Amino acid sequence: MASGTISFLPDEGEITVQVIEPEEGVGSSKTTGIDIFNMSPSDNWNITRVAETGWNGDVNVIAGNVTLDGPPCVSACIVSNMTNITGNIGFDTGNRTVYYNATWHGNISWYVTNITPETSVTMKVRTDMFPNMTNATAWYKCYGIESENGPNSFPLSDLYTVSNGHRYVQFRAELKTENPQETPELINVSINYYHCTENVTLADASGIIRYKSSYQYFSNQEITYENGAVLKSQKDGGELVYGPFTVTFRNVSTNTTRINLTLVNLTGTKIPAVSRGSTLIRLRLLNRELVSDAFYYPNQTLTVNSSCSQACGDWFNKTLKNLATPYNVTVNATSETVALFFCAKEPDDRIVLYLEKATIGVEM
Repeated sequence: MASGTISFLPDEGEITVQVIEPEEGVGSSKTTGIDIFNMSPSDNWNITRVAETGWNGDVNVIAGNVTLDGPPCVSACIVSNMTNITGNIGFDTGNRTVYYNATWHGNISWYVTNITPETSVTMKVRTDMFPNMTNATAWYKCYGIESENGPNSFPLSDLYTVSNGHRYVQFRAELKTENPQETPELINVSINYYHCTENVTLADASGIIRYKSSYQYFSNQEITYENGAVLKSQKDGGELVYGPFTVTFRNVSTNTTRINLTLVNLTGTKIPAVSRGSTLIRLRLLNRELVSDAFYYPNQTLTVNSSCSQACGDWFNKTLKNLATPYNVTVNATSETVALFFCAKEPDDRIVLYLEKATIGVEM
């Protein structure tokens, strides 16, 4: 004979990914943009014309407005630069305590005219921790935002090519026309962002499914699913991690460590169920989003809240014992947390993060 209690606790079992930044933020909202494209030198945006296959046209910059410059049917694009130096150099937001989230009104705004069925303006945005944008997502992988006549705006948090904690930001405008008598016109571009005095949080998730057995031989047995792991607690056997977290570590090169991480966010109504037979738990994938696409950071902190914090800490130490990158695992049994910190070993070292988040609906 056996019986047990199954409970789903949507507000527990939190996991958070943060960027630790030693610099202090300014603690206020800031907006920067371009009003006159050809202002040089400028404290705001400057542009560079791009010569690529398929983008061999040129642009005119008159009184701050960008239009296409023949031949009759052309396509041309520009990218923003921090200075008037030729090359792709991202705009400096000041420090890494930067948020591009919609919560902080993070968006890109621009104004265009002369959009017709034969003309278009497509905007792209990307960020990087380095000013030369070497590690930013390639432009051809960036999502293109189509423009409409008049003011346009798009939340930066919806772009996987934009990450909180990335100090440098860059946009690209792609102009096209199929009519020799018409050209789209890009008048201004601005990007909103926010600095805070706290560490930058990239993503978080929560949720627990817990089964506590009343089986007569193992009366204190408890099995918990949280943070993508299965943990077991038993009176005589202690706490053991049976299923690994969905995070893997591997050295990409001599100065780069890659972290692949999937956060599992469980949602639903808090439900306890008592069973002397079986209970069906139905899981439905509600959403899967890419938070960061192989982004680079100088250091990272992974914070896990768990009722089995010591088991989590033991698993991390066992899994990472051969990792070349410096790390530290700190278990706090009082607060039931495990802090996993990665840092650069040398000035040229980088931590690469591929981060996605899956939202799972739980029903009984």
